[in-house]
Amino acid sequence: MTSPGIVRKTQRVVGIALFFLLIVLFLPLQAIIFFEFTELERRTVTSNIERAINIIDDERQQLLQLTRDNASWNDTYSFAQGQNDGFIEQIFNQSSFETNRLNLLIILDTAGKVRAYKTYQFDAARGTANEAEVLRRVNESGLLSRIGPDYGATEILQMPGLPLILSAHPILTNDFVGPSMGTMIMGRSLDTARIAQLGTQLRLDLQVHRLDQPDRSEAINSAMREITTAGAPVVTPLTMDSVAGYGLVTSAAGVPTLLIQVSSGREIAWIGRTTALYTLIAFVAAGMIAMVMLTKLLNQLILDRLGRLIEGVKAIGTDRDLGHRVSLDDHDELSLLADTINETLRALEQAEYERREAEMLRQQMWEDVIASRRNFLATVSHELRTPLTPIRGYADLMLHGIGGEITPDQQHFLQMIQQNSRRMEAMVNDLLVMGQLDAGRIELRTELLAVAPAIASVLTMLEQQIQQQQVTVSVEIPSDLPMVYADAHRLDQILANLIGNAVKYTRAGGRVQIRASYGGADRVEVAIHDTGIGMSTTEMDRLFTPFYRADSVMSAQISGTGLGLSISRSLVELHGGTISVQSTPDVGSVFRFTLPTGAAPGAVAPLAQASAAAR
Repeated sequence: MTSPGIVRKTQRVVGIALFFLLIVLFLPLQAIIFFEFTELERRTVTSNIERAINIIDDERQQLLQLTRDNASWNDTYSFAQGQNDGFIEQIFNQSSFETNRLNLLIILDTAGKVRAYKTYQFDAARGTANEAEVLRRVNESGLLSRIGPDYGATEILQMPGLPLILSAHPILTNDFVGPSMGTMIMGRSLDTARIAQLGTQLRLDLQVHRLDQPDRSEAINSAMREITTAGAPVVTPLTMDSVAGYGLVTSAAGVPTLLIQVSSGREIAWIGRTTALYTLIAFVAAGMIAMVMLTKLLNQLILDRLGRLIEGVKAIGTDRDLGHRVSLDDHDELSLLADTINETLRALEQAEYERREAEMLRQQMWEDVIASRRNFLATVSHELRTPLTPIRGYADLMLHGIGGEITPDQQHFLQMIQQNSRRMEAMVNDLLVMGQLDAGRIELRTELLAVAPAIASVLTMLEQQIQQQQVTVSVEIPSDLPMVYADAHRLDQILANLIGNAVKYTRAGGRVQIRASYGGADRVEVAIHDTGIGMSTTEMDRLFTPFYRADSVMSAQISGTGLGLSISRSLVELHGGTISVQSTPDVGSVFRFTLPTGAAPGAVAPLAQASAAAR
């Protein structure tokens, strides 16, 4: 029978392979779909912009045709000659203006003198200009210079109130015969109502923006920049559900006068997204079917036979009998593997006998080595501690003036003796701990402890050092952090070594941050971040080696035995935890260690474990 774990792993491998295959196939397809639908949306919106621009042009041509029809009329011809005075009031009344959607009528004679000037809904209340201002703008636009003896021209004027479409045509007879008796000018404003009518006619959300306004919105300015760069209408998504297109309406001289905005929904893009979604669903469904079929074939051809091979090997482990053999039918790689296992078992039988003989010899030698190391460390530690006490004592007495007044140089020398004796005492203490670890005599008296009080206690102990280093220390511990099973004294040693190192190797003004968190798997993680000198990869590889110290300049100026981190690692591992470091030169380091939250209390470190941890 195939192991469930192998089946799951096989399914996982097949699933991952199919997943990446689907990704490789789907992503380019999705990109193509999105590109095509986005391009279709852009072309559609661009077409709508062109329709909107065309309808403005049609409006200009319709006005030009209307002007031509009225200018090429005998009655108009006579009026321009000073006859038929009632012509204007009779023909161009309110009804005529409304029917033809006119807002302005001007008739000039051959000398440019105004023969008639009439407006409709074109007054100061709408923000437009007076007669003199209108005539001035007409002359400045160059409209009159673009008409000929028998043809007219159009222009768009940016009047103070609204954009105005103007059309001018020479005044001729019914047969379009001259000479011209002057010029007829008609104007039609592009007000909000007219723009709405044009939008309804096109079935578009149409807006017209003037380009002569100083307070144009950023969206309009951005659209202008893009049109200027691209030289064509631009399309810009507004939201996930709407898109806008922008195009320019130019004057007869080619100068941009109006910006046309066409807004519409993103139905095409939505169809593209839906198509991509359906394609993804189809790909996933096909992948699931393929995974089931491939898994079934693998079970029949490989996994079932592999399961029988596993059961045979498992029986060997259960019975602990190297004389057992496995058998498998057929002649393929699995059968060859079974034969190889049998050969290996025969070799293991012989190797196991030899190993037991060697193990007995090695154990005896190891016990001798442990005893020698223990005796050496104990002797050296004792012999070093004995003279240290009087050295420190006499140095303290002399510094307090017990032996008489001392000179500044003598005080400096005594302080150096005192400082180095403390360093020597710290080294002796570290050697004692290392000796206890090496001898397997460290007994952990574990109990449920809260991490926060332990950190606070260590920070209190290191307060003077922190102040001298001028380092900022912060602590972040969640209120619901689980308690840990640990030896209180050893936990203090671990924290004091790691936090003390972080403070010691951080320059003045730097920061040390202590964080504790629940790391899962019944583990609490404590991390000490510093902004100190950092370490290279080579230095980190040797960091937990006894007596090792980094080679940096600042490290050389700081006292230390090089045993603190090695002891910390051994103590953490005795608790069943792990310790690690991450560091970048001149940036800082992060030391992390974990402690169990569910270990049995009162654990005692075995001899082999303690010795391995000390190495």
